[in-house]
Amino acid sequence: MLRICFIRILAVMLIAHGTAHASSGSVVPHDSPLWVSYVQRSWITGEPVSLLVSVDGAYERNSTATVSIQLPEGAKLVAGDLVRLIHPSAAWRGPADREWELRFVPGAPSLGQVRLNVRHVSSDGYHIDEGDYVMSVGPPSAETANGRFEPVREETIRKGIRFRYSGFALIPIDGPEYVTTQHLSVRARALGGPPGVCRSCNVSGSEDSVRFLAVISREGRLLEARVLGRAPGSPLSAAAKAARAALDLWNFSPAQAPIGPVADWVILFVPINTDKK
Repeated sequence: MLRICFIRILAVMLIAHGTAHASSGSVVPHDSPLWVSYVQRSWITGEPVSLLVSVDGAYERNSTATVSIQLPEGAKLVAGDLVRLIHPSAAWRGPADREWELRFVPGAPSLGQVRLNVRHVSSDGYHIDEGDYVMSVGPPSAETANGRFEPVREETIRKGIRFRYSGFALIPIDGPEYVTTQHLSVRARALGGPPGVCRSCNVSGSEDSVRFLAVISREGRLLEARVLGRAPGSPLSAAAKAARAALDLWNFSPAQAPIGPVADWVILFVPINTDKK
């Protein structure tokens, strides 16, 4: 239990640190601030299953989140809350409520899934985080099992626009999508295109191309491109402007997931042509 708490706290600290140092020219993690874990205590045949649920989030101290839990089909709740209003932040100074125990009698001795939904709304109402998670209830065992709920959807809504958390970019989506980066069988790809033409540029070595993080739609269209390696607030160089103009003529293929093609991000290099002829 101490080990899982340490991992959870460390992950929240890393996410908070990475978000605080975001800049226009760096590759910064855009992962969900939520961390959902469990401890399934030893289970004796004929006895209720004991499940300790923990929901943490790198949010402001007094923020709240609503958690809803769905037990495996046919299971009967013995004790605990299936719907709970919690304070997910480790900085919360009130009564601890982000960890609680569920006890239920399974409907069958075979494996079943516990499903958990979280919705967090910031104090100003402009930032909403949503997530759906699952875990498999193991067969009767004398061992205690612990781990993290598997995310099946992690999204954020910023000023009315919905995005999917996707590692190094927030991916704009039309509505809830039950897919995460881990579910992608094929990532988005750059299929190539013309170089950036900049006859006034004098580049060589590592400067003969410009690196971008590009967001590609589920139709394979370029939605957004950000120059990487640029100092925050600095203007685009002539080479970067030429590369960005060329990027509009490139072709891309979308990512593939079990639900079909989806939007994704890709890191690519656009070469610079300085031919004076």
